[in-house]
Amino acid sequence: LRYSVLDIIQAVVMHYYKAQPDAKKIPEFLERLINEGKLEKEYLDKFEEVNSLWKKIEHKEIEEATPEHLKRALELAEDILKRFKRLLPTSMSGEYE
Repeated sequence: LRYSVLDIIQAVVMHYYKAQPDAKKIPEFLERLINEGKLEKEYLDKFEEVNSLWKKIEHKEIEEATPEHLKRALELAEDILKRFKRLLPTSMSGEYE
């Protein structure tokens, strides 16, 4: 789920800024989108939550991902994907939901 989120955000960043940030740089570009009025701040918060959850699982701070962890990550990812898809030209985003 984290990589789905990273991919759609990178697509939007590449479209607007011709840059391909790694996960560490994405918040800077989300701030730019917010400051330019293209994105709501809640999506920066949602990205940071997904990213933090993934890191905690990867680094064993969360020893076992529960269904609740996965459900929350899925909710965040779906919301981010829907919102960022609207930032792309329709010719780039395809016809699937």
